[in-house]
Amino acid sequence: MRKSMPKHGINLLWSGRQISLYISWAMIGYVTYFCSDFLGLNTAIVGTLILVSKVVDAISNFVIAYIVDNTHSKFGKGRPWDINIIPLWISLVIIFCIPASWGTKAGGIIPCCNQQLFFRVV
Repeated sequence: MRKSMPKHGINLLWSGRQISLYISWAMIGYVTYFCSDFLGLNTAIVGTLILVSKVVDAISNFVIAYIVDNTHSKFGKGRPWDINIIPLWISLVIIFCIPASWGTKAGGIIPCCNQQLFFRVV
């Protein structure tokens, strides 16, 4: 006896995380433009912030992989962690919510760095 195929809504639900990731990575491409033109930060500083956030992301991937590998649920190893897409959306919005007045001061670097790190680690 053949099992019935899942409905399209279920397929859309499970692919929603991947769609969200594609949109967020497309938006993160504008971070350099936002930080350099809108906030007025030096592009070398922005590039260094992105480099540091990618290094932290590479290290955190090992921790996340260990956690996912040790997850045992009826939905599988990775499915319970799909709810983490919500903090990713929040961090994407927060990246673009830095006031322009912070960019002219040296204090604008710290929020940019924190937001980049939060986005990469989430």
